Amino acid sequence: MDIKAKKRLQEVLSFWHKAANSYQDVDEFVINLNACIQASRNVTWVLQNQKSEISNFDSWYVHSWQTAMKKDPIMRWCVDARNTIVKQEDLAIHSVAHASIHNNYLMEPIFGISVDIMADMSQVATALLPVVPEQHKTDGFIRLERQWKVEGLEIELLSALAHVATVLTMLINDVDERKGASSIYPEFDKKSDKIDHETIKGLIEEHSPECMKQFEDYRVAWFKLPNLEQYDFNEDSNEFDLSDVEVAKERYEHNGFKQLFSKIPKSISFSEKVDAFSGIAKQMLQIDKYHIKLVVLFCRSGAIELVTTEFQDQGDKYVFWHKIAKKVRRKGVKELISIGEAWVYSLDDKIRYGDPSLIPNKGEVLLISGVSEIGECIVVQIPFFRKEGQIFFAEKQISHEIPNNLTPITKVWKKDSRFRRQQPNIQT
Repeated sequence: MDIKAKKRLQEVLSFWHKAANSYQDVDEFVINLNACIQASRNVTWVLQNQKSEISNFDSWYVHSWQTAMKKDPIMRWCVDARNTIVKQEDLAIHSVAHASIHNNYLMEPIFGISVDIMADMSQVATALLPVVPEQHKTDGFIRLERQWKVEGLEIELLSALAHVATVLTMLINDVDERKGASSIYPEFDKKSDKIDHETIKGLIEEHSPECMKQFEDYRVAWFKLPNLEQYDFNEDSNEFDLSDVEVAKERYEHNGFKQLFSKIPKSISFSEKVDAFSGIAKQMLQIDKYHIKLVVLFCRSGAIELVTTEFQDQGDKYVFWHKIAKKVRRKGVKELISIGEAWVYSLDDKIRYGDPSLIPNKGEVLLISGVSEIGECIVVQIPFFRKEGQIFFAEKQISHEIPNNLTPITKVWKKDSRFRRQQPNIQT
């Protein structure tokens, strides 16, 4: 069946992205916000105009979906907002910036404040500098998260529109099978008219298009202390493809590539994955004479994602791992393996020289760190040295203490109900 409402749904998604891309421009944001809200109402109108072509329409739509949407305060708000925009005026939105100071993987932000703003984010960061504690003014970051809000709506506007788009997407996708609203709305069976913020986020993460799960990225800015340079750190991320394995196999002459990746979605254990990647990492370092920073994400869905990056300084690392933590939550990652080179040096040398790059005669290791949502942690350090253009390895060392940089990842899992706190039995 040709569902005409699908075109209207595409308009909703298009205007949502335009609103997201113009998040820091109040005038453009309002224009795209209004268009997105109006387009969302058109979806259900067009669908109802096609009711004669859909069997058992009343029992499926009126008594199931429409009833559930009327109990959803976000969907009800969207109806009221559309009426306000069309019949009265623009929504009376206001902007709030949540500010916090970050400079340690293990500590929570030093402080957080909320300020009403209509100014540029860099101006807000400058205004906040005087209240940053002196001991943190030379190291760390100011993180600003801007949120557009409106009276009567508990959550941020872009999140609300993502929820609206998610519900409408589920509705249109249900036209053929007509299972009803219980597929997305089980918690509304016993609740009359209330939904909390965490439930909204859960619905977005489980059902919405992947692009909408990144809504936080549109409204967050990082400013490096002390010069308040805005941080725009990027990484390359690709879902695993078997053709990539063939290329890698040819370059590194490692027959384990295809065998390893073919087993991963099926039966290979976590410790076997870490061991296998350790062998592959050694082969790559011997061939290339360096190893890029590589993070392998294993999702509960069976998908595998590879993330690569290069760090210019410690700040890059800090922001990178916080971004990876967001990806872990968004993608439903169950296991993570991090691979890269690292320096080793004494605490006395760190205190004496400050910058690790200035420390003479420091050692080098190939570092492979693996963590999982059930509490497994395997850290493999393989010392190596360079001589006459060749790489030589020493005996590997294995530990099970979670590295500080992976703390943002484990925090995500600890907040997730699927994270089990017991320590697994690890064979070494």
